[in-house]
Amino acid sequence: MPDCTDAPFFEDAFWIESDQRDALIASNAFDQSLIYVQNPSSMLATLVLDPQPGEAVLDLAAASGGKTLHIAAKMRNEGKLSAVEPVRGQSFKLQTNLKRYGSEITRTYMKDGRTVGKKNARAI
Repeated sequence: MPDCTDAPFFEDAFWIESDQRDALIASNAFDQSLIYVQNPSSMLATLVLDPQPGEAVLDLAAASGGKTLHIAAKMRNEGKLSAVEPVRGQSFKLQTNLKRYGSEITRTYMKDGRTVGKKNARAI
């Protein structure tokens, strides 16, 4: 496992040097889906949002799923989480990551986010 330090302002997160990323991805913790490698900028969005269990959240820039997984974790997998990613390859990667890491509250959409927001606003 690479050397790491606690990340300020980010609960349950730590920093590693960029040259140690490959070693982290090759670790047992990563293979067992116990950790997810993510940029601080994605985590910052979740920190500012501060999602709570039972809330309804719409993620319009879900891409591969790091931010979406962080939101689901902060919500303790309780509530409604809609994740939108219109790019086909990224959408499939998102779905794979959500399944791998056990997000049960997330519904994914591979379409224009403006239509998803309207659709989910009626369901809430």
